[in-house]
Amino acid sequence: MSYRKFTKGFPFRSHSSLCSLAPFTFPFKRRVKLPIRSSFLSSQPTELHLQVFLEYMNQLVLTILPFDLQERLLSAQSPEEQVKAFSFLHSQLPLVISSHFSSPPSTFCATLLCASDFTQGVGRYFTDTLSRWLIPGKFLTVFSAHSLNFHFELCDKENFFIHQILMPVEDQKELSLINHNFSSLAQELKLNIHAVKNARKILSNKHLLPRQKYALIEESIASLFDRPSKEIDSNIFDQMHHFLLKLSGEEKEAEIKKNFIELMKQKPALFNRDIFTEIRHFVLLFRDKFTALRSHRHIAKTISLLYLFYHSLNQRIKEAPKTRHLFLKLFQTRLFYPEEQKSVLSLLVGINILQGNELFEQRHIFSAIENCLPGIQKVKDSFIVDRRSSDKMRLFYLEIEKKDGLPFLLKERKLLKKRLPRELKGRIENVLHPILLSRNEEEILRHTVLLSRELKYVHDIPQAYISFDAQIGQNLSFTVILLRILHRKSSSLKELLYSVQAALHFHDFETKQAGFVRKKYPKEASVFRVEIDKTPFVRRDFSLDLFKARLVVSEELTRILGEMRDFNGGMLSKQQEALLAFKHSLQVAGKSSDFIVDNFFYSISPPITRSLLPTSSLKQLFLIMLESQEQDFVSDSFWMKSARDKEYSLILIASPYGPFKETALKTLSTFSIEPLDLSVTYVDSNEIAALGIILRCDDPQTVQKIQQALLLALSATFPQIPREAAT
Repeated sequence: MSYRKFTKGFPFRSHSSLCSLAPFTFPFKRRVKLPIRSSFLSSQPTELHLQVFLEYMNQLVLTILPFDLQERLLSAQSPEEQVKAFSFLHSQLPLVISSHFSSPPSTFCATLLCASDFTQGVGRYFTDTLSRWLIPGKFLTVFSAHSLNFHFELCDKENFFIHQILMPVEDQKELSLINHNFSSLAQELKLNIHAVKNARKILSNKHLLPRQKYALIEESIASLFDRPSKEIDSNIFDQMHHFLLKLSGEEKEAEIKKNFIELMKQKPALFNRDIFTEIRHFVLLFRDKFTALRSHRHIAKTISLLYLFYHSLNQRIKEAPKTRHLFLKLFQTRLFYPEEQKSVLSLLVGINILQGNELFEQRHIFSAIENCLPGIQKVKDSFIVDRRSSDKMRLFYLEIEKKDGLPFLLKERKLLKKRLPRELKGRIENVLHPILLSRNEEEILRHTVLLSRELKYVHDIPQAYISFDAQIGQNLSFTVILLRILHRKSSSLKELLYSVQAALHFHDFETKQAGFVRKKYPKEASVFRVEIDKTPFVRRDFSLDLFKARLVVSEELTRILGEMRDFNGGMLSKQQEALLAFKHSLQVAGKSSDFIVDNFFYSISPPITRSLLPTSSLKQLFLIMLESQEQDFVSDSFWMKSARDKEYSLILIASPYGPFKETALKTLSTFSIEPLDLSVTYVDSNEIAALGIILRCDDPQTVQKIQQALLLALSATFPQIPREAAT
């Protein structure tokens, strides 16, 4: 990370507040001998080029140090005097000087001297700042740069850093701009370097709480401005807070890398050298604010899990590319805010994408979590997604907390761990392309004639034919064909529809006559389009419940126009009544789940039996199906259970291993059963497919033969023979 990026946004861009600070200018009288040594060499180098370089840097240090300061360092004899002399030197740092400005074309030289402790990356920052901002709008070329981390031979415990850059000056205009900008820019450099050094020093103190560190850094910045902190613009401290997060993030990244070096030694089979590339990738995803509020151990654990998820998913996809794979990990963690610590629950999810039109985002994950564990909320700025364009996989990180602030109980974590994988797989949304379908005028004419024949008497109620038309943005569109008999005081259809507040929107009216009753009362045929908001009809898997939407349209038209006949909705209305009664019975039993109930009911075949089957039989079979969802299927390949309700025999077969519906139906076809005496329903939910059989048969022996035949056929299909549940 460049030091320029590291200090981006720090509150010292304005030069107006710095005009009281003058640049360092020193009269150089003569040079004294003040030898230096490299901090990274234990002894004097024997190589000639290193000796020449150290000698050059020694002369550079003597050039930048004021003469009186050199004398003070040399005159210090006792350890106490040396401590005072070097303390005074530190109080003068950082030093920033430039060469004398000569006529172009020429070379501009700038030199920095500062302490080396807590100033890592200062050379890149110094170079980047001057090259970018000496002439705003032009990036100056740096054709030479020299730097050294060193200490004076007088005191090897005090380390310093010197950095010099050379840049070309092409013309007088550039020289004028550099001459004008350098003074204020030098002060900004000193102020930022000093602020970074102090902040890092405070952050390195492990005995201080985050809020204490924040307060100390705030006080340090206020002292740089030479004003009380309460008098400084609050926006500066907001920027300072972001800067503090930046500093903390840099420290965390260094700690994380150290942890992974040890981890690679302990578990070389799990982690390769590419983990360091992954660390950088994930740290960039995490952002500074995220990293600063969490311990480096938590960040390292998160990165290692995401790394393992990524490689495990990649391997699973290669083995079974058409299968949905999901990895989930839950663990508790603590967030360290300046004023408090908070315990939250962390979730890591890894999932593969099977089709290009699949959508899986934060809202899908949270809705799945909320369905398993109500009363929770997302932790702000905790959501992270790793979406690599070349891979068909997604990695997610999310933190949740309870709305009441209480910690998560062990049983709640176990419940979430058990139910969430199935919920997540059921939340993947398929984005479908809109359908371009023009209206079929021939079909409209045919239905108009059909409805006209239903109007034979003066007092016949209106006849309506409602059909789905299209999905337009956030609305569902239906085409309505309405025929009614007009009387002397009949209002126009538009007046009736627009006179009442409704959830429907009406468009594209076409009205014409379709004959007479008693050659006196005209039949009015109207064709119009109805739009309704689709939001209430979006189900848990983001599919649309058109049955329910159509029913609402029919009910709204009845409310507005009065009694009318829904010509093509009679069977649908009966089915809806049966479904509502079925749901009511399940709510009484405390087992209602609209999504799975709808799937169970609308998959009943033949469809005509949906409104004929008794509610008690449907309820009992549904409860058996819910029981099958709780089976572990570790020792058994499938699970079968039977029951009896009145004149109906109920059989349910469930398995997570491959299709078995065809095998069961083929077995049933070998028995002579009347079509309306046999109903089946098939639900594939939470990765467990369940086939329900409702058989009307009074002969117990026939029912037993059917069960045995099913058991034999399925046992031959699956690799293991199951233990049949008690009847």
